[in-house]
Amino acid sequence: MLNNPPSSPDLLREVIESYREHYSDLCDSWRDTERKAQGTIAICGIFLAGVLAFTRLFVESDGSSVATKIVLTGSILLLGTSVAMALWSMIVRRTRNPPFAGDFGEMVSDIISHNDVTDPERVENLYHDTLTSWRSANQSIEESNETKANWVLGAQLVLFLGLALAISIPVHSVWNDGEKVLPVQQGRDQEQQLLRGPSTDSEKQKEEHRER
Repeated sequence: MLNNPPSSPDLLREVIESYREHYSDLCDSWRDTERKAQGTIAICGIFLAGVLAFTRLFVESDGSSVATKIVLTGSILLLGTSVAMALWSMIVRRTRNPPFAGDFGEMVSDIISHNDVTDPERVENLYHDTLTSWRSANQSIEESNETKANWVLGAQLVLFLGLALAISIPVHSVWNDGEKVLPVQQGRDQEQQLLRGPSTDSEKQKEEHRER
C-alpha cells in the first residue's frame, strides 16, 4: 500500500495536464491536415494545367475521338472537384477554446479573496471546472480534425481517379495506331500545306512529265 496516496486535487491536476498535452497533439494534427490539403491542391494544379494544355492541342488539331474527349472532360472535372474538396477542408471552423490563463487566474483569485484556499471542496470544484473546459475544447477540435481529414481523404481519392483518366489517354494512344497521338505535328503539317497553297493542274502535269 502507498504510504501517501495522492489526493483528489493531485489526481485532477494530472488529468488536466494530460488534457493539455492532448490538446497540443490535436493542434499538431490540425496543422498536418492543412499541409496535406495544400499539397493536394498543388498536385491538382500541376496536373490540371497539363490536362488543359493537352486538351487545347487536341481541340486545335481536331485529332481526338469522342471517347478521348469524354475522358479528358472527366479528368478535368475530377481534378477540379479535388481542388474544391481540399479547399473546403481548409475552411475556417469554429472550435471551443481551452481555459485561458486569465480565466483560471480569476477563479484562483476569487478563492484566495474568500480565504477558501484550505477548503478542499472549493479547490476540487475549481479543478473540475477546468477539467470540463479542457474536455470540451479537446472534443471540439477533435471533431473538426475528423471532418477536415475526411474532406482531404476524399480530395485525394478523387485526385487519383482524375490522374488515372488523364494517364489512360496516352497509354491508349500508344497501344492504338489508329488514334492520332501527335496533334501538334498534325497541326504543323496543316499550316505548312496552307502556306504552300494548292497546286494547279499545270504544275501537276509538269511534275508528271518530269517523272516520265
